[in-house]
Amino acid sequence: METEQMKYVVGLDIGITSVGWATLLLDVHDEPVRILDLNSRIFDKAEVPKTGASLAAPRRIARGTRRRLRRRKFRLHRIRQYILRRHILDKDGLDRLYKPEHTIDIFELRTAGLDRKLESEEWARILLYMAKHRGFKSNRKSASLADGDEGVMLQSIAKNREILSQYRSIGEMIYKNDKFADHKRNKGGSYEFTVARSMLIDEIKLLFAKQRDFGADFADTEAEEEYITLFSAQRNFDEGPGGDSPYGGNQIEKMVGTCIFEDGKNGTKEEKRAPKASYAFMATNLWQKINQIRLIDSTGEERPLTSEEAGKVAEKAWKKEAMTYADIRTEIGMSDDAYFKGLPYKWGNGAQKDETEKKSKFSWVKEYHKLRKVLDKIQKNRIAKLSNDDIDNIAYIFSVYKNDEKIRTALEEKHIDAQDIEVLLEHLGTFSKFGHLSLKACYNILPYLERGMVYSDACQEAGYDFRKSNEDTIADIPNPVVKRAVSQTMKVLKAIKQKYGCPPVEIHIEMARELAKNFDDRRKMTKSMEENQSKNERIKERLKTDFGIAYPNGQDIVKLKLYEEQNETCAYSQKHIDAHRLFHDSNYAEVDHIIPYSRSFDDSYSNKVLVLTAENRQKGNRTPMEYLGSDKGRKQQFIAWVKSDIKQPRKRENLLREKFTADMEKDWKARHLQDTQYISRFMLDYLQDNYKLMPGNTDRKRRIIPVNGAVTAYVRKRLGIVKIRENGDLHHAVDAAVIAAVTQGVVNAVSKYSKRHELQYHVDSDGNCVDMVTGEIMDDAFKEKHQIKGFPEPWPHFRDELEARVSDNAAEAIRNLKLPTYSPDEDIKTPFVSRMVRHKTTGQAHEDTIRGVGGADSNIYIKKVALTELTLNKDHEIEGYYNPSSDRLLYEALKTRLEQFGGKGKDAFKEPFYKPKSKPKSADDRGPLVKTCKIMEKINLSVKVHDGKGITKNTGGSMVRVDVFKVRKTNGQYRYYLVPVYVSDTVKTDLPNRAVVGGKKYNEWPTVDDKDFLFSVYPNDLLYIGGKEVKLNGTRGDTLRQEVMTKDAFLYYKAMNISSGNIAVENHDDTYAQESLGIRLVPVLEKYEVSILGDLTKAKFKEREQFTMKSQATNRSR
Repeated sequence: METEQMKYVVGLDIGITSVGWATLLLDVHDEPVRILDLNSRIFDKAEVPKTGASLAAPRRIARGTRRRLRRRKFRLHRIRQYILRRHILDKDGLDRLYKPEHTIDIFELRTAGLDRKLESEEWARILLYMAKHRGFKSNRKSASLADGDEGVMLQSIAKNREILSQYRSIGEMIYKNDKFADHKRNKGGSYEFTVARSMLIDEIKLLFAKQRDFGADFADTEAEEEYITLFSAQRNFDEGPGGDSPYGGNQIEKMVGTCIFEDGKNGTKEEKRAPKASYAFMATNLWQKINQIRLIDSTGEERPLTSEEAGKVAEKAWKKEAMTYADIRTEIGMSDDAYFKGLPYKWGNGAQKDETEKKSKFSWVKEYHKLRKVLDKIQKNRIAKLSNDDIDNIAYIFSVYKNDEKIRTALEEKHIDAQDIEVLLEHLGTFSKFGHLSLKACYNILPYLERGMVYSDACQEAGYDFRKSNEDTIADIPNPVVKRAVSQTMKVLKAIKQKYGCPPVEIHIEMARELAKNFDDRRKMTKSMEENQSKNERIKERLKTDFGIAYPNGQDIVKLKLYEEQNETCAYSQKHIDAHRLFHDSNYAEVDHIIPYSRSFDDSYSNKVLVLTAENRQKGNRTPMEYLGSDKGRKQQFIAWVKSDIKQPRKRENLLREKFTADMEKDWKARHLQDTQYISRFMLDYLQDNYKLMPGNTDRKRRIIPVNGAVTAYVRKRLGIVKIRENGDLHHAVDAAVIAAVTQGVVNAVSKYSKRHELQYHVDSDGNCVDMVTGEIMDDAFKEKHQIKGFPEPWPHFRDELEARVSDNAAEAIRNLKLPTYSPDEDIKTPFVSRMVRHKTTGQAHEDTIRGVGGADSNIYIKKVALTELTLNKDHEIEGYYNPSSDRLLYEALKTRLEQFGGKGKDAFKEPFYKPKSKPKSADDRGPLVKTCKIMEKINLSVKVHDGKGITKNTGGSMVRVDVFKVRKTNGQYRYYLVPVYVSDTVKTDLPNRAVVGGKKYNEWPTVDDKDFLFSVYPNDLLYIGGKEVKLNGTRGDTLRQEVMTKDAFLYYKAMNISSGNIAVENHDDTYAQESLGIRLVPVLEKYEVSILGDLTKAKFKEREQFTMKSQATNRSR
C-alpha cells in the first residue's frame, strides 16, 4: 500500500514483558478506516523472575565479595611481612607453618598463651588466625540503630559479652564454654557466635601483656601497637574503596539527584534533591495530602477541606505520630453522615465507618516524630528549639552518612548542640531516600500549598513549570522493569516511523497496571486474578448444575454474583428476584450501570447492580437518586436498603449520589477514558517532548492519549473480541488495534449508542423518546441516526478484519472478506511475533565455592560433605576420601564407625562423632566434634581458577550461546554439531571446540574445526528447520490443540540440554513448544533475524565471534 505521507494512528499495549502495536489508516476526519499492520514485541522481564531481585544484584554481591577477599588477602600479607620483619619466623618457617597437622587447637592455644610462654610458631599461628577472623565492627554503636543482619549480629554480641564476663578472653570463652562445644564459628546463616572486634582487641592486648611477662621477645609494646594497627585497619564505610575505583567516595551522596525545578539550566545554581526526612519535604508532602482530602456528605456532594480545617489537620499532624482519619474527623468536627472519599469503608454486619477511619493512617511526617521522640530524651518537646534548617541538616546528614564518626563531624560543622549530637548518635539510627524536589523548591512551593492550592497550581505560582515534574529521561526511571518496557516501546515507535517514512498523526497508549507496581504487589495482583478466575470457574459450574445453563457466559457470572450480593433483591424496587426467571427470561432482569454508561464511561463492577427490567427502563439514563427523587417513600426505602445491604464503599457511594452535574459528568468521562497512573503520564510527557507527530487533517489538539484499559476492555467485550491469553502472544497486538481504534469519534459513537440504549424504552404519553436528564425530546432524525442494531464498530467489519489479520493465513482471510479498503493484489502478511534476543554474556561463571584440585586429574575437585554422606567402596575404604594419610587416626576411626553400621553413613553418624586423640588422658578425653570431611568428586564441566590451583563447577544457567557447526562426514552427508559456550569461556583465550554428544562425558565429546562453523545461537534467536516434521506440544492450556505436527518451521531457540544434546524451541507466539529437539540429522538448519516489527531475513554469515579483552575485563568470574 502507498505509504508516502500516510496519515495513521498507532496503538500501543505496553506490559512488563511485551509491547503490542497496531497502525490504522486515518481518513480525512482523522478517524480510522482499516488496519495497516499489527504485531507483538516480547522481551524478558528486567528482574529475577522468582524473587523480583535486580539483575544487577549478583554482580554487586560478587563485586563486594571480591573486594572483601582482596582486602583480606592484603591484610594477611601485611601480617606475614610483620612476622618476618619482627623475626618471629623466617620465610621457611612461615611456609612450613600449616603443613604439619597441629595437635593443639587454636582456641586451646590462645588460652594457653595466658598461662605460659608460647613458641614462635605458636605465636605466629595466633597472629595469623586472629587477622583472618577479626570479629564484627558496626558502623553504629547501638544494636537498635542497626538494620537487618547488622542488628541481629549486635544482639548476639551483647549475649556473648555477658558470657565473656566469666572468662579472661574470647579464646578462653570459646575453648571452655559449652555453648561453643560443637561449633566455634557461625554457620548456616546464624550469627549466634559473633563477637565484636573490640573484644578481640582486648584479647590481643592481654596476650601481648602476658607474653611480655613470660619474657617473650616478640611481644614488646612497639610490636603490640604495630600489630593492633594492622589488625584494626579498615576503610571507612562512607569512603568506599580506594585507588581509582569508580565506587570510591560516599556513594549515597554521589547518587543524590538534581532537583527537577532547580536544575541549573536557567542560569541559577543547581540544587540537590532534599531528603524525605527533611522538614521542607515533609511539610510539602503533608500539605499535598491535606489538599487532596475530599469529604462526601449524605447527598453525595464532595468538597475539599476549608482553609481553617486544613490548618487544624496540619497542626495535629505535627503533634500526633499515629494520626488517623478518625482524628481528622474529630479535629474538624465532621457531621456524622459525612465520610471521606477513597477510604475502604465496610458497611453492614455491624461494622461502623469510624472503625475504618481508626485503622486508616494519615501519617506523612513519620521521620519528624522519630526525631522528636529521640530529642525528647533530653527535654520534652526539645525539637521545638530546633529551626527548620536544623531539622533539614540533621535529615541530610543521617541520610547520606552511615558511620558515627562522619555523622558527628558533619553535625558539629552544622553547629548542632553537643547534647543533641550525643543523643542522636545513641538513638536515632539513619534515614533513607530522597524526594524529587530540593529544599529551595520545597520552601518556594510550600506557601501556596498552605493556601489550599493543589500541587500543580502551587508549582505554577512559585514560578515553576509543573510539566517538568515528568521531564525524566528513560535513564532516570529507577525501576528496571519499567525502563526496559519503555525502551522497547521507543524502539517499536522508531521502527514504525522508518517503515512508513513518516511519524504517526496520533499515538494511543495503554499501560499495564503491573508496570506501576513493585514485585510483591504484582505477585499479589496475579494471585488475586487467579483466585478470581477460580471463583468464576466455580460459579460457572454452579450455573450449569443449579440453574441449567449449558454454556454460561460472563454476563451470567455477573448476574449470579450480584443476585447473591444483593440478597436476591432488585436494587431499585427492593422486590424479590426469581432465580429461574433471572437466567431463563431475557426480559425479566438486567445488569444496570448505576451511573449510566453514557454519562460516566464506568463499566466497573462497583458501578453495576441487578435490577428488574421494568425498573431499569423507567430509570433510563438517570442516576438512582435522580430516578427516585420525586417519590420520598421509595427513596427512603432505597437509602435504608443500600446502607444495610451494600458493603462495597464505591458502589454504595454511586447508589447514594444525589447530584451528578454536567461538570461531574465531564470529569467522570475524562477519568474513565484516560489513564492517569504515573507511568502513563510519564509516557505521555516523554512522547510529547521527544517525539514529533505528523500533522493531522483536523485541528484536534490531543494527539497522544493514555487510554484507560477499562474502556478498551469494554469495547472488546461489546464487539465480541474475546481476549484469550492462552491463544498466544498475538493477543497484545489485538489489544493494540482496539486501543488505536478508540479515537474521539469512536468514543462519541459509543456514548450516543449507550444513551440511545438507555432511553430506547422510555417514551412519554405522546410516544416521544425523552432524555430523562435534560428533558430533551429525541426527534425522528436522532432516532433514525441512533437506532443502532448492534454496538458501534470503529468502522464496518472491524471485528472481522481484526480476526482475519491475526489468523494463520491473513492474506486469504482478508481476500475472503472483500473489504473495499484493501486492493486485490495487496501483500498482507500474517504477524510473526518478534522477540528480544538475549545476547547477555555476563553472569555467574561458576559456582561460588572454589575447591582444591584433586591430584593429577584436573577434573577431580575436593569438597566437604557431611559424615552422613560417607559410604564404603568394594575395597572397604571410604569412597572418595581425600588424603587419608594426612590424619590416619581420624580416617581409621571414621572407617571403623562405618564398618560397624554396614557402610551406611546415615546410620553410622546419627550420634555425634568426635575427633580421636592419639594419647587420650582419660576415656572422656576427646577432640572436637567432627561433622564434615573432605572427599574427591569428578565433574564433567569444570572451571579452573587461581592459575589452575582451584577448580569449581560450571553453573547450569550460565550458558551464553551455542555455536553451530556443519560437518561433512566421510560418507558425504552433513551433520550439525552444537558447541556450548559458557560465561566462563568468555574470559579464556580460546573458544571451546568440543561438540555435545548426548549421554557422553565431556572428554568424550568430539572436537570440531572452525572452518565448519555455521552460526551462533543465543536465546530467542530464530531457527529455520527444514525438511523434518517436528512435533510441538501445547503450552497455554486447553483452548488450543494439545499437539501439532509442523514441517519447514520457524522456531525460536530457548535452551540446550547437554545431557541429551538436544535443544528446546517454541513457535513465534509461544503457544507450542518442544523441550527436546534433536537437530543433528535435520536436512536444513538456518538462522534468521527478526526485526523489531517482526520481519524475517536470513542471517548473513559471520565469523565465529571471539570475546574481546574488554568483555574479559568486565565479565570476570567470581
